This record gives sequence, C-alpha cells and structure tokens, in this order.
Amino acid sequence: VSRPAPRAQLAVKPAAEAELESEGEQGAEADDSVQDVQPRAVAASTRKPTKPPVVKVLDGINFTDTDPTLKDFYESKNPTSDLAKYLVVAYWYKNMRGLPDLTPDHFHTAFRALKVATARNALQPIRDLRSSRNGKFAAGAERGTCTIHHIGETFVEEMGKGG
Repeated sequence: VSRPAPRAQLAVKPAAEAELESEGEQGAEADDSVQDVQPRAVAASTRKPTKPPVVKVLDGINFTDTDPTLKDFYESKNPTSDLAKYLVVAYWYKNMRGLPDLTPDHFHTAFRALKVATARNALQPIRDLRSSRNGKFAAGAERGTCTIHHIGETFVEEMGKGG
C-alpha cells in the first residue's frame, strides 16, 4: 500500500492519465487516492508591479540663455499631451542646446523649470515615442538615453502652426 505524497507535492494529472493509472491499481484504494488530489490554485499574475523610476533634477542646465528660451519655445508649440510635451522638450534640447542624447532626468529637469508635471512613470512616454508604431524617438548613443528622430522633429515643427 503506497501512501499519497504530501499535498504540496501532488500534481494534478489530466483525466486520461488518471484513468490509466486507476485501471492498473486494485479496488477502492485507487478511488481513495484520486479523491485526495486537489488542484492547486495558480496565481493570476506572478509579476510584481514595477515602481516608477526615481528621477532627479540635473544641475548646470540653463533654460534662459538661448533664443528662444525653453519657456518661449514650449509656449509657442503649446503641447497638450504627455507625448507632445516630451517631443517639444527633446527638440529644444537637441536644436537649441546641442544635447541630442537625453535621459529621463533631462526631461524632468525641463518640466520642473517649466512648472509642468512630469508623467508618473517618466519612462513610459519615452517608451511610447520609441515604439515602432510611433517612431518619433530613437535610441541614444549611450545606454539609457534617447534622441528625437527626424520624424519627431518634423512633428514638432508643425506644432503651433495655425491652420
């Protein structure tokens, strides 16, 4: 007479396998052991929710010593969505500051200077703009950076135009 394994080690077998095994065993012992097997609950999601990255304000970036200033350029483009806000800031950094490769901290610093809220997850708009569907950002030269793509630049140039 074999004893059933502890419940933590029991595996639920498909009905066809359970039938084959029970035919080979004798009498009521097979029925009792099959009744002891209970399926384990499977967790709906084993992935833990990720925390948004911590962004910081960078030192040494002056937003007022260029023509146009970041504020003037941003207001002239009047972005309404998070993605448009990131595009406008990336365009300004690349074309007015000469900084094509940007980190989430660059965006956060610019948004703080503009008194505009940074997205809760500062990386998500960057991911969305880098997606093949959107294509307005590309990977930067260094790991963890992005740069505005010519498609994104054209989009920003068309913003704020009447018509």
